[in-house]
Amino acid sequence: MGSEDFSFYLQEIPGCYVRFGACREGWENIPLHSSCFDFDEEALKIGAAFFDQVVREALAAYAGGV
Repeated sequence: MGSEDFSFYLQEIPGCYVRFGACREGWENIPLHSSCFDFDEEALKIGAAFFDQVVREALAAYAGGV
């Protein structure tokens, strides 16, 4: 359900689907659309670092470095 029609996009252009968890260990797992939903904002750092590295590697590949 999280990827919905993403597989159809991949038929047209290469890509990948990435999901990051954002629940701190020991926290209660509350559904996304609940009024009580909260997430560990430290996960934002992990996601940002991941995408930073993806961009760096893509730039190096396009420049012929990889």
